[in-house]
Amino acid sequence: MLDSFDVMLFAIVLKELIPALGLAKSTAGLLGSLTLFASAFGGLIFGVAADRFGRRKALMASILIYSVFTAACGFAYGVLMLVWVKGGRNTRIPFGPALAAAGLVFLFQPNFLDHFLARP
Repeated sequence: MLDSFDVMLFAIVLKELIPALGLAKSTAGLLGSLTLFASAFGGLIFGVAADRFGRRKALMASILIYSVFTAACGFAYGVLMLVWVKGGRNTRIPFGPALAAAGLVFLFQPNFLDHFLARP
């Protein structure tokens, strides 16, 4: 869900970003493709990290990376910096599968939170 939001938001901002940074249309398209490649790479890296260090630590690191690099996107002053920041931001756990997994847990185990919320 958030991955789709990221791609759609980039498409909306791209109209203003091309003249502001002096991007060629081919460079802008490459930058959009970088989002999806970095997300796939991050899924592989954080999948291994989750197996090795635990899902909680991998997800916390992923959220931290996404937050820091998202803030840094606002300070990008050129194409090269935007490539590094946008690539780094999307090198994380893709949130779509994580949200789907959480939804499946609540679908098939509706009493899952009872233990955490101290419900009898």
